[in-house]
Amino acid sequence: MFLEASTNGSTGQIGSNATAILESGCFDLSGKSSATFAFKNHMNGTNIGSLTAQATTNDGATWTNIWTVSGSQGNQWNSVSVDLASYLGSTIKLRLVGTTGNGWSSDIAIDDIEVTAVTAGSDTQAPSTPSNVQASSITQTTATVSWNASTDNVGVTGYEVFQGSTSLGTVTGTSANLTGLTAGTSYTISVRAQDAAGNISNAGTVTFTTLSDNPTPTYCTSSGSRTTYEWIDNVELGGIANATGAGSGYSDFTSQVGNLAQGSTNTMIVSAGFSGSSYTEYWAVWIDFNQDGTFADSEKVVSGSSSSANNLSATVNVPSNAVLGQTRMRVSMKYNAAQTACENFGDGEVEDYTINITSSANSLFTTFNNTDADALGNEDAISFVAYPNPGKDVIQVKSTSRNVALTSYRIVNTIGQTVQSGALTNQRIDISKIGFGMYVLEVNDGQKSFKTKLVKR
Repeated sequence: MFLEASTNGSTGQIGSNATAILESGCFDLSGKSSATFAFKNHMNGTNIGSLTAQATTNDGATWTNIWTVSGSQGNQWNSVSVDLASYLGSTIKLRLVGTTGNGWSSDIAIDDIEVTAVTAGSDTQAPSTPSNVQASSITQTTATVSWNASTDNVGVTGYEVFQGSTSLGTVTGTSANLTGLTAGTSYTISVRAQDAAGNISNAGTVTFTTLSDNPTPTYCTSSGSRTTYEWIDNVELGGIANATGAGSGYSDFTSQVGNLAQGSTNTMIVSAGFSGSSYTEYWAVWIDFNQDGTFADSEKVVSGSSSSANNLSATVNVPSNAVLGQTRMRVSMKYNAAQTACENFGDGEVEDYTINITSSANSLFTTFNNTDADALGNEDAISFVAYPNPGKDVIQVKSTSRNVALTSYRIVNTIGQTVQSGALTNQRIDISKIGFGMYVLEVNDGQKSFKTKLVKR
């Protein structure tokens, strides 16, 4: 039976806000031990009305609702089984009442209508075992268990849910919501189907663990946007030894775990990789010792800067009150300036690792000695000077880093026009032919540019 909510002249058309009724003949349920009324419905749309099953024992003088649903039930066929136990011994009629909603998107369809009655003592076949038992929506104290419907020669009337050997109750659908669970605890839940004759199936089971009271925190993001010229190429601490090439600016290495003990002092090794010239890189390392999901200033265990491509060593001190267990470590390398833990910056890279904090009695890999490593220092940021400035005829240009060799320059006026450019010869620039005023002097080492103000007098 199909109720068409549109007024388009098609089969089943009743329009919106209209009702259609499908009514049965009589069913004699005397001498029966069980009876069920089963059917399927399809109710998908934005204006769905309602579908109701009703029964009468007095040939239609009064009708009693025995099942009802309203609103969209999804783009699928939905199976319904109504227990007629309260009508055993009587003669009844059944009917389905469909009411369309306030709009064209409210079609209703029903199919596979079946009434099954079992004579007392005749049904000895148990339903099939509930299959595909699964746990979902798991929290610290709740979970939902669902399963595929069982089949039966007569009809399944319900499912009994057990925790171990303890019954949690019976449901007529194919899911059950569990409450009052304990955080961080394993549960085994089983489901048994039963029919009207009292036949019970074998159990389908699922085992799951509720979430801990201390779920894994979500950390802020941090990344470099370019690793063309420099990147993190080695990190060593507590058993971690990770040598890499240039990444995308952020790499998740939390599958690699280092072990550090409460109250311990440890040597950490880091190094930068360079594609050409070496630049001053600022290093910072944070370990979330209290496992609160943030990198506090007090949890910064390494800071410094260096332009060396060698292994660099730094000391990592673990507080004696650090929370035991696994936590996050962030290693950040940023070009030419100090960084924060939650910063997206230009050149450089960020890598995240896992650190397992142990008690001193169980410490592993708490120290690492590398005699070839240089101590991480505090070099000044790379810059350059142009003098004399203001200048008249010729200026001298010099980098503050011995590792950076300047190769070319350009002079830009206040409206963004390049007024002069060329190669740097003996680090000197002839500015005698540009006009008086203020400019931006940009020099380049073949990879990166550096800028400063220039005044021509």
